[in-house]
Amino acid sequence: MVDLECVAKWSDNNMLKLNNGKTETMLVGTSRKTNLAPPLQLDLWGKRLQQVPTVKLLGVHVDQNLTFDDHVDHVVKKCNRSMAQVSRVRKSLPRRVRIALIQALVLTHLDYCSSVWASTSVKNIKRLQVIQNRADRIALGTDRFTSRDALLQTLGPGLVPTEVWRSAGVTEEQIAQMMEYAKSPHALGREGKVAEVAKTIAFLASSDASFITGAQVPVDGGRHAMCPR
Repeated sequence: MVDLECVAKWSDNNMLKLNNGKTETMLVGTSRKTNLAPPLQLDLWGKRLQQVPTVKLLGVHVDQNLTFDDHVDHVVKKCNRSMAQVSRVRKSLPRRVRIALIQALVLTHLDYCSSVWASTSVKNIKRLQVIQNRADRIALGTDRFTSRDALLQTLGPGLVPTEVWRSAGVTEEQIAQMMEYAKSPHALGREGKVAEVAKTIAFLASSDASFITGAQVPVDGGRHAMCPR
């Protein structure tokens, strides 16, 4: 209580008036401890402050147990709404416009403040991965049967950030391998196994390959100059 009075006095001395009608309190801890703890009873300038289980700070929904379930729920709903709108008109939009829209309306939400909420559960990470996969397919105009490997992470390597990979149990060695994979200067350089190379060649030879190669790639069983390996 003394600390709160000091904050109120400091803000008043520096002409930073606190609005006690908009000021809230939140007790942070494990679910067991927060459930057993008595309600906070804090007053600011004679008014009892409301205790809440979740607060929104600079666009991030922070809950009292730091699970970030509410934030992921918000991101998933927002991304789904945006993807539904783009999906309705995707056939009338050129690929570059679809990619720009998906990057602006969807992928930015997946990246925003990821270092803060990266400690969320693996279940939530998988929910966000589903959003990313769907966004890729809407932007690139591919169907659900198109391999994720074949898409070559065209919208940006490693869209789910490094912090999220790490919290999901991915080792530092695996993260380093993925980053090297993303740095490859040409399409086939991103693949290693024979089956993966064959799958990528089939994709490059399709009508969907022009956004990578800039041209249709003839496949004759040999190497192509645009994809030396």
